[in-house]
Amino acid sequence: MNKQAILHIQDSNYAYPKSVDKFVVRLRVARNDDIQKVIIEYGCKYTFYDVRFEKEMKIKYNDELYSYYEVELKLDDPRLAYVFRIYDSSNEMYYYFEEGLSKEFDYKNSFYNYFQYAHINEVDIVEEVEWFKNAVFYQIFVDRFNRGKNKKDFSYITMQKEDTPTPHSFYGGDLEGIYDKIEYLHSIGINAIYLTPIFKSISNHKYDIIDYEKIDEHFGNDEIFINLVKKAHEYGIKIVIDVVFNHCSNQHNYFNDDKYYDYFRRTKDGYMTFADCEYMPEWNGNNPKVVDYLISITKNWIRKYDIDGLRLDVADELPHEFWRRFRKEVRNEKNDCIIVGEDWHDSYTYLLGDQFDSAMNYAFTKACVDYFATQKLDEKGLSDRLNMLLMRYREQNNKQCFNLLDSHDKERFYTQVGKSKNKLLAGLNLLMFYQGVPCIYYATEQMMEGEGDPYCRRAFDWDKKPEQEILDILKLRKEKVLVDGDIQIYEKDGKLYVKRTLDDKTKTLVISKNGEEFNVE
Repeated sequence: MNKQAILHIQDSNYAYPKSVDKFVVRLRVARNDDIQKVIIEYGCKYTFYDVRFEKEMKIKYNDELYSYYEVELKLDDPRLAYVFRIYDSSNEMYYYFEEGLSKEFDYKNSFYNYFQYAHINEVDIVEEVEWFKNAVFYQIFVDRFNRGKNKKDFSYITMQKEDTPTPHSFYGGDLEGIYDKIEYLHSIGINAIYLTPIFKSISNHKYDIIDYEKIDEHFGNDEIFINLVKKAHEYGIKIVIDVVFNHCSNQHNYFNDDKYYDYFRRTKDGYMTFADCEYMPEWNGNNPKVVDYLISITKNWIRKYDIDGLRLDVADELPHEFWRRFRKEVRNEKNDCIIVGEDWHDSYTYLLGDQFDSAMNYAFTKACVDYFATQKLDEKGLSDRLNMLLMRYREQNNKQCFNLLDSHDKERFYTQVGKSKNKLLAGLNLLMFYQGVPCIYYATEQMMEGEGDPYCRRAFDWDKKPEQEILDILKLRKEKVLVDGDIQIYEKDGKLYVKRTLDDKTKTLVISKNGEEFNVE
């Protein structure tokens, strides 16, 4: 038995409550280790020495190096103590507790060293936002989606539908254009929209905001956006907007006023910027006045527009304490307003229930690219990777991870897979079957192609019909088993299996040959 591989961390993604009386426990061991079985002994921490229950744990996930045993406990008392009994292939038994592995365990003095979850408090339970976990998102790059019929100054437009975009071209898409296409989005199975930034800016992407309290005139105004949100809600569609609080435009009034000098991150030579973009100075999220300012703006958006969620751009560069306060203030305004952080890496520390509800799951994106496009992974490799990603987080987090194949920051998935329709369809099926909230990038239903930014930001062609096979895939998420069902991922005979099970309902996706072949069972 590989003792060094055994791992359990209390009060973590290895031990967490789903409710006041349901508790999940995981134990990591070396994959293919000579372990015969694992038993968990558990009970109230105050009577554990005398009264205990036990339950056998089963391997639920496997990645490249490890296997993960998991069990869900039904508790009568929220004050939990537990130890593991691990049996090797010769039936020799070891206890595993806070001090490590041992052939003996002193129950009488176990209060010193059993694993525990001292008390399940409701406020510590990671919540699931019902509408969000049931959502099928559609990301819209506003300038490229649709021009409305509103009367506005079109002199800024430098790009037509058939043109290849440049970093500085404007097509003229706007909020009224989205308003006009709400029926279309509803008809293809979309029930949530993620909008790239809509506030005043000189760029086509609007990530360099000049004024957070004014909708960009190229896109519309308050009245148009309020009407858009109302119409979306009438069709059961939620609206999430992009929030850019890590940085702003160097034309923002505060940046050019010495009174607000300490509102920005300063260096001995000037100021810090987003990446190397000199026109995007970084806000100083450590300054309480900045926190007050940005949160007040957010609360005003919720009150004025009745938006349903906030996607936080470059969220991982702002302080955790900023986001803790941000969450409380947002939830006080609207208790199901979703908070999605942009973090391209392991977001565990943001997903403990006190900051974000979700994070953009670019690790899932990378796994799909490595399998379908570059073929760095085979079916076993993809199974291992997807299982590893599930072990990063609690089940509630996994159900709410914001999963995507591509975005405004990425090469179009259809282009990455060499314009293989089968691979695109297989990837979209995996997006629907994997635990989490699926998001497709606008015009994916038309199999739009495009290299990285700016070529992934082409204008939507409204003369082109969507692919029916893609629309059928989007509607899969209406099945409850793909939202709340248990998930099992494994490779067998050169095929990847993703199986979802809920009560007596099972649905399975089978993929092989790096996505060239697939079927849904």
